[in-house]
Amino acid sequence: MLPIVFVLAASAAAAQPPWPVSLQAEVTREARKFKGDICIYVKEISTGFRYTHNAATPVYLASGIKIMVLITVFEEIEAGRLQWAEELEFTEEDIRDGAYKLLPKNVGKKFSVDELVGMMMEKSDNAATDLLIKRVGIEKVNAAVQKYGGQEFCWITSMLDVRRNIYEQIDQRAALLSNLQIRELAKKRPLSRRARHLGKLIGEKKKMYTSRDLWKAFQAYYDSGLNSAPLDAVGQLLEKLVRGKVVSPEASAQIIEIMKRCQTGKRRIRAGLPDKLVLAHKTGTQLKRICDLGIMYLPDEEPVVFAICLMDFPSRRKAEALVARLAKKTADLLLPLHPEPEPAK
Repeated sequence: MLPIVFVLAASAAAAQPPWPVSLQAEVTREARKFKGDICIYVKEISTGFRYTHNAATPVYLASGIKIMVLITVFEEIEAGRLQWAEELEFTEEDIRDGAYKLLPKNVGKKFSVDELVGMMMEKSDNAATDLLIKRVGIEKVNAAVQKYGGQEFCWITSMLDVRRNIYEQIDQRAALLSNLQIRELAKKRPLSRRARHLGKLIGEKKKMYTSRDLWKAFQAYYDSGLNSAPLDAVGQLLEKLVRGKVVSPEASAQIIEIMKRCQTGKRRIRAGLPDKLVLAHKTGTQLKRICDLGIMYLPDEEPVVFAICLMDFPSRRKAEALVARLAKKTADLLLPLHPEPEPAK
């Protein structure tokens, strides 16, 4: 289990409001009964008041790293090295699991950068993500991560490399798997069936892999630190977006608008918020890992960073319900402090 660490910080110029203390009590209560680990970062941007729990612990962000890919795309566009209308061809080598738009039937078709960004951020399409990474270069993605996220961010990889690196934890021969084989592996449920199929694909005849072997492979991958960052660093990156300090003020605003169109994770932060609250976010999902990294806008347009990751839980349904409850508690505590402005007379 992760060590439980609470941090309450505020600007010296103002008295400590009650909401961080109340949120701490709620998280403490939930943590006692939750079978897993919680990392959370909440910050009220205008006042500087924040609450964190295990936010200094590096966590695997899964598809949350697609925010970094999006930032890199904007850097390349502002530098004139990339255009929104530029078309990229989807080939057999670009087939991925976790792709909801770019399916094998689309091989040979071309898609604009604008379309691919929409697929990546709205539906979290892995094939669209890797096409964009291939175009801009993984080195530039990591340079942007270091520039805007800081040195606490670990190395970011392609979506395909995530899968390869996990399966290689079981057997190095997994490095030879084709992208089509990796896509087929993802379809094998439950985990025990996927493990057995992996053994067949790599030609293992003496040993039958089990779900325990595969879980240990995922755990070893998480421990590697790839595609990970502490939520302190993620929260600071999201705050930079709010303040217009990522790429440019115009690019920061456009990135946030794109994040508002995210359609995944409907049972996470969004499920806990009233309809009047706007949410810009990106989810991430992997075995026994879920994240939701967002900015919620209160009725007076006050931005609040709310980033959360849960780990090592037995039930994703219960983990997502916990995210929704903590988001609701945060909104309930902050809404009275930020009422909707009276209409002008």
